[in-house]
Amino acid sequence: MVNKRQPEALPPTQEVRFAHPDGPSVHVQTIRLSELRGREMSHSIYGQSRLDFHLMQIVLEGDGAHCVDFEMLPLRKGDVLLIRPEQVHAFDEASTHEALLVIFLPEALAEPLPRDFVWRRENVLHPTGEDFSLLVDLATSLGELPRRGEVIRTVDLGKHLLGALVTATKHLVEERRTTDPARLPGSADLMERFDGLLERHLLTQHGVAWYADQLGVSTRTLARACDATVGTKPKRHIDLRLGLEAKRRLIFSPVTVEDLSGYLGFSEPTNFVKFFRRVVGQTPSEFRREMLGDGA
Repeated sequence: MVNKRQPEALPPTQEVRFAHPDGPSVHVQTIRLSELRGREMSHSIYGQSRLDFHLMQIVLEGDGAHCVDFEMLPLRKGDVLLIRPEQVHAFDEASTHEALLVIFLPEALAEPLPRDFVWRRENVLHPTGEDFSLLVDLATSLGELPRRGEVIRTVDLGKHLLGALVTATKHLVEERRTTDPARLPGSADLMERFDGLLERHLLTQHGVAWYADQLGVSTRTLARACDATVGTKPKRHIDLRLGLEAKRRLIFSPVTVEDLSGYLGFSEPTNFVKFFRRVVGQTPSEFRREMLGDGA
């Protein structure tokens, strides 16, 4: 279960872009979380942030948490947390766990990372001891590559090591997909197709029947797959994704509630406010004030 505790005091939201100290030719970096906590930076790592890079957190010691898309995810030794560029995240100021962070731009990979790299509703992997050791070894080797004065020579080697790390992680995702007894045969594939359509048509299509028709299945089949994979009904799945998009827009843009309602495909702002209150538990204005402060 996800612990939905929010950080008590949130610094301002921020856009964070990758910038390696050795210059723009280097697209990947490995760093310890303890070192990151001690660095002086232009932004707070504890503020809600949207990244232009991928972030892999390999937990080496202790227990902690990390906020992803406004939900606090518990972490323990042996966990691997995966964050995609479009997601909103924040480090937890109360956590003291140690982790190895692998930070990389999409272009650091020889092939683009597929959108189904991780389960869309699950960001944390729990690999076995042997698999976890492999990830640690690959990430450590990546971090030990010489950089200064030898950047050009090591970029290709870094890409190969990063590719191996990502491939190993993808195998863990695939293994969970095929061995989890809670998942019906074919449900994962159907949900990936459902989520792919949802990402492309979220702003114009909010009905379950439309998605079922596009997928070539009955609404009952889609409901069974959705329940087995993410534990909810298709309509709730759509609403949660739409609510997440609304939350992201509210804190990262000055858009008005009226304009946001039209952007998300609602005919009237009042309908959007009712929807947001039902899904999130507060009005859009209340959510924005809570996340950005009283002056928002």
